[in-house]
Parts: sequence; structure tokens; C-alpha cells
Amino acid sequence: MAVRARSQLFHYFPQGKSGLLRAVFEHEIAELTAAQEPALHDLSSRQSWEAWREGLDDYYFVQGRWTCPLTALAAQVVATDEDLGAWLIAQSTTWRRALATGVAAMWHRQHPNSHDEDLAATMICQLQGGLIMGRIDRSPESLRAALRRILDWIPAQAA
Repeated sequence: MAVRARSQLFHYFPQGKSGLLRAVFEHEIAELTAAQEPALHDLSSRQSWEAWREGLDDYYFVQGRWTCPLTALAAQVVATDEDLGAWLIAQSTTWRRALATGVAAMWHRQHPNSHDEDLAATMICQLQGGLIMGRIDRSPESLRAALRRILDWIPAQAA
């Protein structure tokens, strides 16, 4: 039976484990991106940032995903699979750049500067930290706290 299952695996994923992992990551990234839309592409107002955060809240809590089992796997893949790791890094970079562009838009700039990039990276780290602590604590409270605080840097009215 195992031989047949393995042959089916290679039928659907000719690249083997790497192909299977990429399909899993593609699915999860598509789901996460969809949860952030349409706000992710127009983060030019406080309301759009709040809609973005609410999309994440729905994604993680309404669907019962307050931890991310793929975080540890992604870190391992980046260290062990050069091609898949490069693809994951590109996905992360795309997300960070979208957030940095939104930060710049809040200050009426067309292009993000290094401060905007830092804030975007900080938001992602805050979110990821909440997910990791949720796994450790077996509780959604760290992620809830991160999501509550993730937009503290945004003033009610941007300059």
C-alpha cells in the first residue's frame, strides 16, 4: 500500500517532497492573502489598515487558525531547500513591501523609505511572534494582543 501511495504522490508532485511543500505553502499564502484583501492593496487610510487587521483577525480566529504550524516548517525549508526557500523569501518580501507601501501612503508618499520598511517588518514580526507564542502557550491570547497593538503607530489622522 505504501508503494502505491508513494507513486500517487510522485504522480501529483513530480518534484517530490519539495513540490508537495510548495503546494501547501501556495495554498496557505493564497488563503492568507485573500483574508487581507482588498485592504492590502489600498492601505492609505486608518480605516483600510483596520480592515486589513480585521481580515487577519477573521482569518486566524473565525476559522480557528490562531496558530500557524507552517511557520516552523517554513524556517526549516528556507535552511534546507534552496529553491523553495528562495520562493518563500520572495513571498515574504512581497508581503512586507505591500505593507511598507501602505505605511508610505499614510504619510502621502508614493514610495516607501527605510522607516516604512522597518515598520512593515515590525508588524510582520509582531504577528509571527503572536502565532509562535500561541503554539507554545496553546492559547490565542498572544496573537490577539499582537493584532490589537499592531496598528498603534498609525495616528487617527496622518500628516
